[in-house]
Amino acid sequence: MHRGVPDVAELQAGVVSAAQLAGAGFTRNGLSSRVRTGRWQRLHRGVYATFSGEPGREATLWAAVLACGPGAMLSYQTAGEVAGLTDKRSWLVHVTVPGERRVAPVLGLVIHYSARASRALHPARLPPQTRIEETILDLACAATRLDDACGRVTATSSDPTGCPAAPGRHWPAEAITTSTATPCTRPMASHSSWTAGWPIPETGAGPTSAGTGASGPRRRWRGD
Repeated sequence: MHRGVPDVAELQAGVVSAAQLAGAGFTRNGLSSRVRTGRWQRLHRGVYATFSGEPGREATLWAAVLACGPGAMLSYQTAGEVAGLTDKRSWLVHVTVPGERRVAPVLGLVIHYSARASRALHPARLPPQTRIEETILDLACAATRLDDACGRVTATSSDPTGCPAAPGRHWPAEAITTSTATPCTRPMASHSSWTAGWPIPETGAGPTSAGTGASGPRRRWRGD
């Protein structure tokens, strides 16, 4: 395997993007050969698992983020799952991307667009995901009832913030007050959500052109 690819794959639960491979000097023929022989497998367009067999949850989430390209992050129910805010696992993976980008629909993903995505990104947690306070606000806005929102964020902990005591999960207590007391004051005009082929009726335009996959600094190609 090319130099640098094993390190990236290990960090990303064995999942890499075509752009990352191209940036490491990996050839298209080399990729095609590994997929054809079953050593690797294609998870989404331009996203590959460097192993055979069923991908685990972490690999699935990395694949979702990589499929949505630069600036993408787990959000809403999926961010709540990985942060321990809920014990419910949704089949659909929620990903937020910067509002100026447009991503082609991806099977199994709900794609949200946000003008403030860069500010919502957690500075350390991987796979890339929204900050815990942002996740709670998103869940509160998505909830159909106020008590549902409260239940979401307190389901896994008796702590008033709903966050288990763990590294990287400390955030201002006032965030929970804001999200539960006024769950729908979040500026939703900058958000829209789409699944693969099934639009969710929210404010904002849906995807208009393909924008999946991260681009390398110079060399760029898309896997089949």
